[in-house]
Amino acid sequence: MGPVGGRAPDVVDRSGRLRDQLAEAGHGRLLERAPRVPQPLRGQHALEELLRREGPQRGRAGRPDPGPDPPAGRVQGQPERADRDHHGVAGADLGELLRPGRRRQADGAEERCERACYDCLLSYTNQRDHGLLNRHLVIELLRTLTDAIVATGGQAASPEEEFARLLARCDSELERTFLRLLQRSGHRLPTHVQRLLEPAGVRPDFDYVGPSGQVAVFVDGPDHDSAAQQARDEQDAERLEDLGWSVFRFRYDEDDRWEERLRAHAWVFGPGSTRSQA
Repeated sequence: MGPVGGRAPDVVDRSGRLRDQLAEAGHGRLLERAPRVPQPLRGQHALEELLRREGPQRGRAGRPDPGPDPPAGRVQGQPERADRDHHGVAGADLGELLRPGRRRQADGAEERCERACYDCLLSYTNQRDHGLLNRHLVIELLRTLTDAIVATGGQAASPEEEFARLLARCDSELERTFLRLLQRSGHRLPTHVQRLLEPAGVRPDFDYVGPSGQVAVFVDGPDHDSAAQQARDEQDAERLEDLGWSVFRFRYDEDDRWEERLRAHAWVFGPGSTRSQA
């Protein structure tokens, strides 16, 4: 049966009137809970991107987004941020009931909160990751930030000085060859050289830390051809990957393909300069 009068129902207009009526009736919170159009996130860094998107949106309705960073000096306002995750200034858990029959300690909470709820970290758009979210994991960091000091750094090093610093930390000529290739081809230089990643007990030759995630890079010489060393390399990679790191290995006998691999992983190393690709 077709629409009356041959005209399709005006769904968009009717939906708009419904939203206005709900808002006028004081049910604006229902509108905030309405599902939004899903934005699929794919790739190995999808979780980081999801948390980045959700960060400014989470929290109770009407809570303003924190303002710009304060000037140099003691950090202001950090204790209040703990309340977003149902923790008080001293770190007390406000998501629990005082005792059966009494009101919840977390003002405005609509349910008892164990690890996360829709009044703090959960939303419709991060449903697939609800099992990973735990408000208790951040409280120690927030306690540390209450005593943090913001200080301006010294004058930034020039690109030439930064490259010389990284080059001096290389342990082998093969690593220096790789670093020179990065500079010559216009690719992104690493964040650190020969830095020990203590949680994994692994020291990659180079590592990248930034918006694209955490990436460990190994430049392997002939000493990595033995079966015993390759087994240790695999164990190192597994420990890093368990901690959320991506791992890349560049072998000495495949150096003719290094630049091709760099361009293929531009999300880490950058696209490189056009001149180097000509």
